[in-house]
Amino acid sequence: MKPPINTFTERTIQWLNAYEENLWFNLERVPQLEPEIGEAILSGFLEQACQCQHIGNIEIGQYGILTIPKEWVLQHIEHLAEPLLQAEDEWQYRRLFEVYYILDKSLARKLALRATNNPNPDIKEAGEDFSKQLNRETA
Repeated sequence: MKPPINTFTERTIQWLNAYEENLWFNLERVPQLEPEIGEAILSGFLEQACQCQHIGNIEIGQYGILTIPKEWVLQHIEHLAEPLLQAEDEWQYRRLFEVYYILDKSLARKLALRATNNPNPDIKEAGEDFSKQLNRETA
């Protein structure tokens, strides 16, 4: 579901218009843009979905990621998400898991395993939560 037009969405639309007019309404075009532009857009949506605190921004980021053609996103998302994971921030792990869970369960499983093996106890706990969620689904 497309997020409502509000201050957060308007900012995102302005940001995207800097790349191409009306891109917000045509996110399926992202893979056709120059590779560095497409990756900048996906990175921007990852930041919104994983680093922001306001649910409006989080939903905009998730919507953007999930609206860009899935095959292209799957080719690029892991290496673009790596800096988020390197930050060792539980919040970012949890938000990225939400994205991966909706996008691709195998990515969600990889992230759950990575988090479970993390020495940071908060991230390890998040990984255990992810694993439980994935296990409930398959039970």
